[in-house]
Amino acid sequence: GEYFRRTSDLELVRALWANALRAREWVDRYGDVDGEGFVEYSRMGREGLINQGWKDSHDAIFHADGSDLEPPVALCEVQAYVYGAKCHASRMADALGHSEVAALLAQQAGVLRARFEETFWLEDLSVYAMALDGAKRPCRVVSSNAGHTLLTGIASPERARRVARTLTAPACSSGWGIRTVSRDAARYNPMSYHNGSIWPHDTALCVAGIARYGERRGVIRMLSEMFETAVTFEMRLPELFCGFSRSPGEPPVAYPVACLPQAWAAGSIFMLLQ
Repeated sequence: GEYFRRTSDLELVRALWANALRAREWVDRYGDVDGEGFVEYSRMGREGLINQGWKDSHDAIFHADGSDLEPPVALCEVQAYVYGAKCHASRMADALGHSEVAALLAQQAGVLRARFEETFWLEDLSVYAMALDGAKRPCRVVSSNAGHTLLTGIASPERARRVARTLTAPACSSGWGIRTVSRDAARYNPMSYHNGSIWPHDTALCVAGIARYGERRGVIRMLSEMFETAVTFEMRLPELFCGFSRSPGEPPVAYPVACLPQAWAAGSIFMLLQ
């Protein structure tokens, strides 16, 4: 969908359309395991991953008191990705002449957006909940996951601007990038893998979302901070680094076993520039 938006290459869309329809079928039939309208995950075997979003470490998704979630788990950013996919698919279906499919996809995207706003928004924290547990209880945790919801436009403009301010405030923004969780979170640890560290690709996706809603000042600051981070790592951004607050004259703290280089860290720079 993003490729088509930039290129209008309808021939590639036509060649891949059957695959897109199968992906849509999976989302509707298998992604929503309990029929509540959200795509979620649940470990199917003893050896499977407990958490199955991009933050896939065992302790990455949690409630405000630090307790684990009972599955199935619906991540906020996954709903945003589904929304974006359906919006793109609707436009591509229309371009292919499938007007009924286009209308259905647009209608599904609208229903998802309304349900998402109703269920995930945390008014007192000015952020979208990181996830819902199996009982549809929200994780009242301020996290970078919420920044991804801005990426595809599922967030309302007013709430998106509030999320942007939340994520660029000191509790989330270290001075080198956006932390994976706020330093106020129960499991915050600046040296953890997913609970307080900074991932360049994660920051870039949040910044792309913030830019979508016109919050340019925070975007420019984040680009500058990530460039300065790259300088300290000899222009090779690592997979992640520690989330300690920036101190005058001190570089960002390396995460000892981070992949360096790593593809989505390198790619983050192009998204930030865009």
